[in-house]
Amino acid sequence: MKLHIDPMVIKLFDDLSRTYEFPSGYSEPSFQYLNRSANEPICKIREVLEDWFSRYPEDHQVDLRRRFRSRKESSHSSALFELWLHELLFRLGCQVKIHPPLPHTDRKPDFLVESPSGTDFYLEAIHTAGASDDESNAQARSNTLYDSLNYMKSPDFFIKIDVNGLPRTPVPGREIRRFLERELSRLRPKVIDHVLGSARLDLLPHWKFEHDGLRITCSPIPKPPELRGRSGIRTLGMKTFGGKIDSEGPIKHAITKKAGHYGVLDLPLVVAVNATGVFVNERDVLHALYGSFHGRPEPQMLNDARGVWGSFENPKWTRVSAALVTLKLRSDKLVVPICFHHHQRPARPYEGELTRLPQTRVANNRLMTSDGETIESILGLSSNFPEENSE
Repeated sequence: MKLHIDPMVIKLFDDLSRTYEFPSGYSEPSFQYLNRSANEPICKIREVLEDWFSRYPEDHQVDLRRRFRSRKESSHSSALFELWLHELLFRLGCQVKIHPPLPHTDRKPDFLVESPSGTDFYLEAIHTAGASDDESNAQARSNTLYDSLNYMKSPDFFIKIDVNGLPRTPVPGREIRRFLERELSRLRPKVIDHVLGSARLDLLPHWKFEHDGLRITCSPIPKPPELRGRSGIRTLGMKTFGGKIDSEGPIKHAITKKAGHYGVLDLPLVVAVNATGVFVNERDVLHALYGSFHGRPEPQMLNDARGVWGSFENPKWTRVSAALVTLKLRSDKLVVPICFHHHQRPARPYEGELTRLPQTRVANNRLMTSDGETIESILGLSSNFPEENSE
């Protein structure tokens, strides 16, 4: 069913005649692709986001729109998360005040949430990609290289690249591209197919490049016969990554950054975290918050200092009542895992509408989990949205 948007109101997206039907580039800002794509799934996303935006408080729409349309990915992602949270709270029956004043400080939390059950609370939203500004800039340089390689002249082969590290300075993508185009033109797909079929991968051609912290190894993968010579086919077929991954650290930093920001509050404080690191998973979240545990289905807590909540005997950051954590929410993926994680000994416990969601809490030194309403049922979207119609 089509969503009808009043043409006189502020909109997130431009009114355009869209013809671009290809995927997004690696270095293309998310909003730019959302705004120009004519693909049907992206059209559905735009309709849903415009509908959500129409319910966002009018006095704050201009600011949210500016950040949502930013070319800076962190600004876009943060604005998207705030819009998503506002819609979630709206559908749970809550009313939201943006940046409410506090009596004891000039700082203002993101939301004051007024609950139909009377359990009002403050909510702070933070997006973490698991990367510092320097790492994000380095990743942007890598993305520029990937875009260059994606459109090289390679009628017969895809390229598999193994990546280790991030570049500190711009990568000479044009030189690498020309080198690979020249080397690939000398190969015969049947020969490479034979090498791959024989499992003698040591005989597979490969080319290594190093540049100021970045190391990549490229190898050929023959295209299926029906794709050979066709234009518009991307060349990068596979990317793998090496190096040490810290998925817990960014979550801990996000919680502690917000925990001490406002001093003593008169209501419970919930910190909402959108964890978008490539390798982050639900177990990383549990370890980041509760520390070490073992066993299942109700793991026993080890009460160490690993988790941001601290141990039961020595609790930390007790001003935070709970953490609401989503995994990998993006503008092209609005139905994502979500869980409400109670602090084991908060200064102000929270029991309200957010407990309708899946949740975890500690009881008798056990980490207890309980199913709740699915995010798709609350938001009124299909589990595979946008590939399927909204419910």
